Parts: sequence; structure tokens; C-alpha cells
Amino acid sequence: MRLGFGVVLAVFAALALTALPAQAQIQLTEADPPDGAQLQAPPELIHVCFSQPVKAGDVTSWRFGLKMPDGTFLGLRTEFKIGGTCADVYPGLPHERPAGEYVFEWRVTAAEGGEEGSGTLSFRVTQSTTATPTPAPTASPTASPGAGTDDDGPDILKIALITTAGMGGAAVLMTLAYLLRRRIGYDPHRPPPDRGEGSGEH
Repeated sequence: MRLGFGVVLAVFAALALTALPAQAQIQLTEADPPDGAQLQAPPELIHVCFSQPVKAGDVTSWRFGLKMPDGTFLGLRTEFKIGGTCADVYPGLPHERPAGEYVFEWRVTAAEGGEEGSGTLSFRVTQSTTATPTPAPTASPTASPGAGTDDDGPDILKIALITTAGMGGAAVLMTLAYLLRRRIGYDPHRPPPDRGEGSGEH
């Protein structure tokens, strides 16, 4: 009886030891789009979360990839969220995006303990699409040299002010000259004195 109890304990211990690595292995807990999704166009953003924080600071400890229906892998840009549990993956989609199965591959390493996990997600794109070109910004017209622009405004105003000041100064000088002539008794418009007969002068 004691022997049978010891065998049972040994079996349970062996099962526990074999189960520990599986429980500690980092796993995918969330994905958007989900595995098996039917999409009209390839996803421009793939959001994934894991059961443990990922060693995000070490680029050799994680890898993501998106394979197109023709087997070509696309370039990706990855942004890990604070804490390292989730990440946003942005595929560099081509201009022509064929229909078919897109496969997302992932491999990550846990920040604590170094456990690794990997797997794949598949998306079925139902129709081929073409990216809509982004319109180029319209450049504002550039004035040619010598053409009239708003910058000419201050120069014209400056010339007008100088001309006005010059005319005002001339008017002041003319007024002062007139008053001076009046003061000394010289008036070019006053008639000469009568020197004819009856004036008493010979």
C-alpha cells in the first residue's frame, strides 16, 4: 500500500514538472484583427497583447512579420505600449494590395524569466484594392523679381511721406520769405508812387 502511494506521488510530481514550462510560456492573449478574420482590405494596424511583458528594449528578443499571399514579407514598424505587454504593428503595405491569405508571424521573449513564445495569425482578404494616392499640397504662387508685391507697400509709403515733407518744407520757406519782404517794405505787387504833375515835385 505504501509502495502504491509512493508511485502516485512520483507520477504527480512528474506531471507538475512537465506542466510548469507550459504554464510559464508567454502566450498571445489578444489580437486585432483576430485570427481567421475576413477583411475587405489588408489591415493597416495589427494590435497584439501577451500574457507577460515582452523584453521590448532588446530588438533581438522579438520579431514580427506579415507575409502577403505571394509569399513576400512586408516591412513593419512596431510600437510597444507602456509596460511592454501590448504592441501596435504597422505594415508597410504596397500600392497594389492583392486578395488572399495574409499571415502574421510573431515571436517574443518575456521580460522576466526569458520564456519565449511564438505563433501565427491568418487574415483572409476578400478583394484586391489599390491605395488612394494622397494629394500633394498646392504650393503658393511665388512672385517673380520686380513684380508688384505687398512688400512694395512700405517703399511707396516712404516715398509719399518724403515728398509730402519736402512740399511742406518748401511752403514754410516761401511763407517766411513773404513775411520777410513785407517786414522790410518790399512788395513786388505794390504800384509805384505817382511821380506825375501835381505831385509837387520837379
